[in-house]
Amino acid sequence: MRATKSFLFGNAIFFIIIFSASSCKKDPEDTSHQHLYFGQQTALGTGTVQTFASISHEGVPEEIGLTLSNNVFTSLPANISDYMLELPERAQQVTPFKHVSFSWLPAGHPPAVFSVPHFDTHFYILSHAEQMLIPAPDATNQTLFAAPPDGYLPEDYTVPYAAVPMMGRHWIDKTSPVQPVNSTEPFMQEFMWGTYNRKVAFLEPMIAKAFIDALKSGTVTEVHKTIKQPRLSDQTGTYQPTRYNIYKDAEGNVIFSSDKFVLR
Repeated sequence: MRATKSFLFGNAIFFIIIFSASSCKKDPEDTSHQHLYFGQQTALGTGTVQTFASISHEGVPEEIGLTLSNNVFTSLPANISDYMLELPERAQQVTPFKHVSFSWLPAGHPPAVFSVPHFDTHFYILSHAEQMLIPAPDATNQTLFAAPPDGYLPEDYTVPYAAVPMMGRHWIDKTSPVQPVNSTEPFMQEFMWGTYNRKVAFLEPMIAKAFIDALKSGTVTEVHKTIKQPRLSDQTGTYQPTRYNIYKDAEGNVIFSSDKFVLR
């Protein structure tokens, strides 16, 4: 969740490929009634990171996310790496999400609990242009980084965390053992909500490199965790996810995704 002034946009050509999901399975559950669409791809180390979406024949999103190829994890760069990756156009049509702001942070970032190598993955409702206009917080614009009206964040997301230019305000689940102050467990994976101008701007799974290493070695299991839901939504008429996932496929690629979409 680090601000940056320049982004690598990856491959300028978008790949939107439709084929039977039985030939390329990404959803950990049944994909027999889905089309798989690929979005923007970029290099990371000697591997690749690419957005994707699984959409049913009826136009209902089944899963959206990122695939990190297996060789990414043996060639991660020593420097901070930031990317803006567009989601497939079909995903943008049926969900509120537009793009993914993806960062590899080899030394993490403050506070101390997050100062370990990890990935930040912001799924943005805002357009890229709107995101870039988010100002640095100061005494004149505090309302832009205040909580939304009651009901627009999940009720447990009451802990304000970093307000960052070109990003927004982060909110942490008060019941999580991982907190900016007085954490009771080390950070391995965490899910945050983000706001700007008192509206939801992004959803963010944060994943420690140590968790990926443990997942690939088999010492921890896949994550398929419920996303706590707000009572109200500004994004009515679109499908919104209720679960996030961290898992690996048979080739050792690692997927960060959300699924279990419901129409709001």
